[in-house]
Amino acid sequence: AQDTNWAAAGHEIAWEQFNLPVSAPAPTPIATAGLPALKLAQNGALAHISGDDFSLTFDTAAGLITALDWRGQPVLHRGPALNLWRAPTDNDGFKFNITQPQKWLYQWLEAGLNELAPVEVETAVEQLSAQAVRLAAKIIYRAPGKPTVVTHTANTTVLAGGDLLIDNLVNAQLAANSLPRVGLHLQLPAGFEQFTWYGRGPHENYIDRNTGAALGLYRSTVDEQYVPYIMPQENGNKTGVRWLAVSNDTGLGLLAVAHPVLEASVSHYSAADLYRCYHTNELTRLEQTLLNLDMRQAGLGGASCGPGTRDDYWVPPGEHRFSVRLRPFLAGEENPAALARQRVEG
Repeated sequence: AQDTNWAAAGHEIAWEQFNLPVSAPAPTPIATAGLPALKLAQNGALAHISGDDFSLTFDTAAGLITALDWRGQPVLHRGPALNLWRAPTDNDGFKFNITQPQKWLYQWLEAGLNELAPVEVETAVEQLSAQAVRLAAKIIYRAPGKPTVVTHTANTTVLAGGDLLIDNLVNAQLAANSLPRVGLHLQLPAGFEQFTWYGRGPHENYIDRNTGAALGLYRSTVDEQYVPYIMPQENGNKTGVRWLAVSNDTGLGLLAVAHPVLEASVSHYSAADLYRCYHTNELTRLEQTLLNLDMRQAGLGGASCGPGTRDDYWVPPGEHRFSVRLRPFLAGEENPAALARQRVEG
């Protein structure tokens, strides 16, 4: 290869990916029967679960995990919590003009998706075996003065090795063509800045904007994931994610494994702040890391100045089911890629 007037030697001008006609190795089983017993204690509304390497606190009044520590160090502050909102893109509708009924932003605000709050919480904590505890939560969300009703049922199985298996059922009843997204939102501690994912990248991509994003293993920082649009809006999404890991400088991290694929993003800026602000310099950078794990996020379309999102890229109201596995880890002792290939037996 040689340098040319228009590009240096080695510059990529085209690429393609295709499936090879080979079978993938069988996943490594997680044999729960051989794991040490869990400890379960109740203290008022708080359920405390601990194993040899981890401890977890579940708030039965809120229906959420409020702490997850690995070897005495925090890896999760709050969540996973239901997430249906995104900071509207210009294609969703201009936030300085929310009077256009055909725009998604108008429909979302009319449905109160930016104001959803829990109004009813049912929870149960059940010891399934010496090595497994189930945290069951059913949370009903409403928006003030709106007919919208959203029910999120989450069953989280906590295993003695530190794995969390989260099965979700979301039923969203509202008047809108499409939801912004259906997924989970997690708050991770400050310093969780290293982001690794096996999915499409390296740049942001969406279900109707990803043919130029190759499937691969990518590494970045959370700060590098922010896309500084002149008008702050949703940014940094990744599609086709098989697994991801967010960690700090010591290698302490949290792994999320899709079953089979998810969309995901990490940020230091909240969706509420991205919606509130009109310029990037007005945003407030949070020290903590915000992680979104989505079953699906709506496509972008082109409705700023052209056609809207094709209906096969919508996220329609109604029922949606998805699962994800979370697992704390310490790099150097455990490889998150190897952990991601594990599957629970039985």
